[in-house]
Amino acid sequence: MGSAEDRDGATVGDHRTSNEYAGSAPVRTVLQVAGDVHGGINFLSQQTREIPRQIGAPPVGFVNRDDVLSWVAERLGDSTGPPPIVVLSGLPGIGKRTLVRRFAHDYKDRFPGGSLRADCAEYRTEQAGGLVDVSGMLARCLRGLGVGDAPMPPTREERRDLFLTRTADRPVLMVVENATEPAQVSALVPNSPGSLVLVTTTMDLTELRFEGAVFRELKPLSDDSSAELFESVAGSLPAGSRTRPDLVGFCAGLPIAILVLASRAAKSHEETLDELADELADERRRLGAFSLGGRKIVSAAFTVAYERLPTEAQHLYRRLGLFPGTDVSVDAAGAVASIDPATARRILGTLADAHLLERKPGGTLVFHELVRAHARELAALEPAEHREATIQQVVCCYLRKAAFADRAIMGDRSRVADHAVLLAERTDPFPGPRGADEAMAWLENERPNLPAILAAAFDTGLFTESWQLAEALLAFYFNHRHYADWMAVCDLGARAAHLAGNAEAEARLRIAVSRAYTDLGRLAEARAELDEAQRLAEPRDDPRLLASVWEFKGRVLDKTDKEAALRAYERSRELNTQVGEPRGIALTLLFQGRTLDALDRHDEALDMLRSALTRFQSEEVRDGRMAARARIALGSVLMNLRRSDEASALLEEAVTALEGKHYEANARELLAQLAAQAGDEDAATRHLRRAVEIYLAEGNPRADELIAGENA
Repeated sequence: MGSAEDRDGATVGDHRTSNEYAGSAPVRTVLQVAGDVHGGINFLSQQTREIPRQIGAPPVGFVNRDDVLSWVAERLGDSTGPPPIVVLSGLPGIGKRTLVRRFAHDYKDRFPGGSLRADCAEYRTEQAGGLVDVSGMLARCLRGLGVGDAPMPPTREERRDLFLTRTADRPVLMVVENATEPAQVSALVPNSPGSLVLVTTTMDLTELRFEGAVFRELKPLSDDSSAELFESVAGSLPAGSRTRPDLVGFCAGLPIAILVLASRAAKSHEETLDELADELADERRRLGAFSLGGRKIVSAAFTVAYERLPTEAQHLYRRLGLFPGTDVSVDAAGAVASIDPATARRILGTLADAHLLERKPGGTLVFHELVRAHARELAALEPAEHREATIQQVVCCYLRKAAFADRAIMGDRSRVADHAVLLAERTDPFPGPRGADEAMAWLENERPNLPAILAAAFDTGLFTESWQLAEALLAFYFNHRHYADWMAVCDLGARAAHLAGNAEAEARLRIAVSRAYTDLGRLAEARAELDEAQRLAEPRDDPRLLASVWEFKGRVLDKTDKEAALRAYERSRELNTQVGEPRGIALTLLFQGRTLDALDRHDEALDMLRSALTRFQSEEVRDGRMAARARIALGSVLMNLRRSDEASALLEEAVTALEGKHYEANARELLAQLAAQAGDEDAATRHLRRAVEIYLAEGNPRADELIAGENA
């Protein structure tokens, strides 16, 4: 008697009953007949094929993903349409596989046809250039569905057809892990309504949207969830050791790192936990701390993703490991890799699609802290001369652009750096009437990087470039008062100028930082900086530099002794007149006028401030920012003279000119007073809230004073 293969790969007799394939789990029965039937009839029964359950049980430490589980479950709402495709993405080690296992466990009853799994990484063949053997993955799934090797169709198309047949009757959960191409997923979509395809990836699978796929990116765990996951493995730490947050914080919410760290902590003796924390605190050793049994588990996860990148993206990734800043911009990429903006933007997109860079609101790209450590680990393998050249290249690129920004914002103010040399044969990136706004926007966008780039320049011994960069950034800090950055930049710049032997640059930077200390009420520190600046300036016999010292001394004295402040401003004006410095003369007139107003000498103040405004608007000076500040001072005087309408008009002009800058807040405070006097509480509140918003962004203590006054 001949035989044939049944649909589950078992060999049976040629004679099959008509209901052999009926139902989803048939009992196959063969009636054997030999001539006349004598005695009983012999029935041979084959066991029902097992339902495949290829997804492992979820781990114990599953936290903080309930919202994602619910979101995936909602995709199952339509049991009549084609199976939905759900793509879970995120950086390596973020917990995609763990979430899939939890979902398969919690929703097993929704898939009576079983759950199938295919890991693309297991079917990647180096001999074929890293391509994934989709035909092999189909064979794996068919074996799970009961198809044996003997009847396995030889071609991919035939295997796909059989897969559709085998998944047509009952809903199936199909899990595709580590997918790198849309075709890997498309080939494994089941045929039964109510099925679901759950995909994990670190790559860009956008084309799956054409097939109705939906996407969800997993984010790092919160602090509380990180601690919960850590304790589920490590338990409570011994009394007297480093606290749990000290350790878990170094993981930055990455589950794989938390699990490795918790495993190390669980087996550590009490006295070694502090050593573990010290290892994590050292940035050079941190990534290596996430190892078990000599295996660099976290680093290896990132390496897998890195090795899947195109060559040009690998190159940029390594070079970004040398970038000293925190935010990865197009300028940063161009500087480290010597590529044009369009190319930089394209390759950065590749890194973001691979989840080795994270997109933040506003388009900013950042490294996860541990991914940055991995990039730096690879960058350290570059020859030392390449690393040093890259840092120098970054510093020079940012220095030139910051100098152009300084010119766009501040015009032709006095500078120590020779811009004619520094910017020679360079294209101005901030041309035209909107140049100042564009320059300020660039500085604000690059703000997190600027102190770090200056520090890298200093550490590399680029002392001249360091003080030049610090000087160029003053245009930013004078307008957007980010005090911590301002003080750090000026301090490091002054030290660099000292090491470079440039006393004038050191004095200028000490003068500038005195203003930050004055704003913050740290007058002793402001005076110390100005005394040192004066000590540096006097041997040079430079009237311009000494005029600046006396101007800023007046700003400090304004806080404690206004008559002495007037004398300091007068001395500054004399020195500026001596060298024919029109902008310096206008500045001292402005500050003298403000002090006279505070001393209730309003008529004198009005004349002096009008003279200052005229000078700022003159062709010789043309300083719109300082003209707006003169309008604010005039508005204050006119308010004191009860000329509210004139004051309001000047202040509104100033707000328009200074929008988004520090001094807008000053004008807003005065406009709030005028509105309150007129009984317009809504307008008063609006102006005060805008002022508070500006002060808060700067870290200015004036914000707390206004909030306290509003709540009083």
